[in-house]
Amino acid sequence: MNGGRRPGAGRKRGGRNAVQQKIIDTAGQVLEEIDAKEKWKALLNCGDPKVITTVMIYFTNRVHGMPTQRLEGNPEKPVINLQWGITPDWLKR
Repeated sequence: MNGGRRPGAGRKRGGRNAVQQKIIDTAGQVLEEIDAKEKWKALLNCGDPKVITTVMIYFTNRVHGMPTQRLEGNPEKPVINLQWGITPDWLKR
């Protein structure tokens, strides 16, 4: 049997190449050397509203998951409507 598809041949799904693995290993080493909890606290106390908001969104998404988006309409002409539980004041006109 020469060439063609063979069962069990090739790289396993989700496998990492050498460059990707080195990046992951380096990132892991850096994270081991810092106090991540203190860094997050410093970001939350930095005084910049954009940074604080971004950190809070990140944490909320990690704890509760990303908000769902409901898709409605004609499959031939899809329309995407995003809905929140309540409309934030800054979005009201």
